[in-house]
Amino acid sequence: MSSSSLLRPAIIAHMTPDRRRATEHNKPAASPSGAFRKKSNLGPDAHAGTSSVTPTPRKEEPPYDHSRPAGPSLAYAIVIFAICYFLYDAYPSGIWGPSRSLLKSTYSDLKTSDWLKLKTQSRGGAGFGRNYGEVVDLGYEGTAPFQVVELVGRGKGLVATRDIQQGEELIREVPLILVPNQISTNPAILIHEAISSLPLQSRDAFYNLSYVNLPPSPSTSASSIALAIFQTNAVAAGSNQVGLFPRMARLNHACSSAFNSVYSWREREGVLVVVALRDIKAGEELLTPYMDTKKSRRERQELLQSHYAFTCSCHVCSLPAKDSLASDKRLERMAGLLKRFESWERGDVSGEEAIRIAKEIWDIGEDEGYWSERGRLAADAVWVAAAHSDAKALTEWAKLAERWYSFDLGRDSEQVAEMKGVVANPQSHRAWGSRAKMVVGGPKAQYTIR
Repeated sequence: MSSSSLLRPAIIAHMTPDRRRATEHNKPAASPSGAFRKKSNLGPDAHAGTSSVTPTPRKEEPPYDHSRPAGPSLAYAIVIFAICYFLYDAYPSGIWGPSRSLLKSTYSDLKTSDWLKLKTQSRGGAGFGRNYGEVVDLGYEGTAPFQVVELVGRGKGLVATRDIQQGEELIREVPLILVPNQISTNPAILIHEAISSLPLQSRDAFYNLSYVNLPPSPSTSASSIALAIFQTNAVAAGSNQVGLFPRMARLNHACSSAFNSVYSWREREGVLVVVALRDIKAGEELLTPYMDTKKSRRERQELLQSHYAFTCSCHVCSLPAKDSLASDKRLERMAGLLKRFESWERGDVSGEEAIRIAKEIWDIGEDEGYWSERGRLAADAVWVAAAHSDAKALTEWAKLAERWYSFDLGRDSEQVAEMKGVVANPQSHRAWGSRAKMVVGGPKAQYTIR
């Protein structure tokens, strides 16, 4: 996978929301799904590296509340792994779009404060019956429905070896290493030392990964290469740390309707899971978004080139000019409507209007072929229906959320279980009755067909 300063997204940012509950009808109810949460203040436009960079706000960022622990004294250097929905602006069900992490280093000395702890994992349960520490070159013999293939002009990627069904789990992987969002030491040395402490097979898995944007130098150090690999391939693992997962790192990027796989971090299990968003035929490449692709082709290409040093040639980016313009308009319309939908929390739109907006987003996504984030969208509609005590609408949206969460996050995900519980007992939803009673309306009948 190619990227540089931008670390790949984890659609999981929405999985650890602030689950506060508004108790007054005139207060906005918070949404655990993420559409109605505080926005992050860091965005993808800040570049990684060893120079000082000031994070820039992304107004389109989904409103996730990512509390960061206070860092050490300014005398120490700070590296911030900030989670952003550059995937996920990620709204999957994780994503109102994809979430990527940015690695910024602004260190001036090499001191390491006592509070910093780097966690490494070289054992344990990473997918397909093999201990993670034993992985050498990602061959995945046995039950894996894909293989690593050298792709002309694109490096390595994952290609399906059989037909894969929508919602099928593709990868379940523990991290090779986990790093806190904030550190106070030279990141290159930190990463290199962490990798050096791993078993040989794990080190091989790490150094077999590609990297980009390594500053040219006649004497490039091993630590600089280790940092470049980490920056290119690491992804957010919850709101407080960043991890590297060599298997999922082989997933290449695609935009909008072109990607067929999504991934999420499961905090309780300590694993990253990749799920098939749609049916995948044998011989097709497994693709995932490296950023929120609800942007124009020009914007997507500029961001990918800037952060990952490649020009996307997926079928959406390869559309003829007329078709590409139509796609751009649909994607930008979706992004704008999502902002409008979020304003329900502030009371700017009624519950009925919020549901109308959700339906329009769904319809545009159908026209575009953009299926990701539907579980999340339906779950936020559940939140609106619950807040306004519309049990019928809540039940219908919850059934839809359960279905699409299984395609975004997996059939055994916490979100699927939560929606099942809400279907069984609508009034158990934490937002129930937090707004004035209103019939907001359920989803269209055709939403249940696909």
